[in-house]
Amino acid sequence: MPLNTIFRLPPAHACASLWVRKAIHALGVAAIALMTPVGATAANADDTIERRALTIEAALTGFPQRSAAELVQLIRDIDVGSPGDKRLVYGLFGQARVLSGDPKAAALLADQLEMEATSKSDLPGRATALLIRSAIESSAGDTSKAASLARQARDLVRDSDDEFIRHWAALALGTSTRTLGQAEEALASLQQALSSAERARNPYRRSNAYYQLSVLQRSLKNGTDALAASVAAFKYAEAANSAFAMASAKMAESAVMELLVRPVREMSAIEQALAIARDASSQTAESRVLV
Repeated sequence: MPLNTIFRLPPAHACASLWVRKAIHALGVAAIALMTPVGATAANADDTIERRALTIEAALTGFPQRSAAELVQLIRDIDVGSPGDKRLVYGLFGQARVLSGDPKAAALLADQLEMEATSKSDLPGRATALLIRSAIESSAGDTSKAASLARQARDLVRDSDDEFIRHWAALALGTSTRTLGQAEEALASLQQALSSAERARNPYRRSNAYYQLSVLQRSLKNGTDALAASVAAFKYAEAANSAFAMASAKMAESAVMELLVRPVREMSAIEQALAIARDASSQTAESRVLV
């Protein structure tokens, strides 16, 4: 059964499939209400699927449950999107389900994506499925398996023009190999993630790449490079209006200040991160800062 049948929400009161009914139920009543935001107008329908998905992407890590609900709404319109639009929406939905603590739903989505992509010889589609599985393994603490899956995904899209998947694969591989202490591969992968974000002119993805580069350089005791990356991460997070990314960038800056033994600025940066998270009412970001 094709994905556009499995995940499409019909205009009538009933859902087209049992999976969708279960997915919506899992989001909860409050999340469903968010699928039709207060103040939404008919103009929203005129916006492109890509533009709407990119807006969700920048908020997803800070508000995973809300983003999942908004993506369910967006899936209603997926038939009019391009193959790249569909990979973007389904890929983000997989990320949102993982971050919302529902890896089973994410795994089911990955299975369906792989089935359809294999039937169409769609390499970027197969890579999307692999990256959702990589995110699941990363959340479960199996970093080695997460890295392996991300590496497979990266290899599938070497010649693709899908910058979302290329960035995601490079970032996932860079993050996991950094965690594994494989600094050389991590640096190369994160530079690839940054290059992809620059080609796409996507400030949120640039911020993510710079944040991970800052964490890597800090672990290598390269204070100057780590600080420069954290500053760049904040700059692009601001441009993307992503509270989670801004808070993360300030956390990276604080970590660099600890390395450089500058306690006043270290404390100031962490206080700014907390203020950003609280101003945005992002419990996810606030919890991360307070860990």
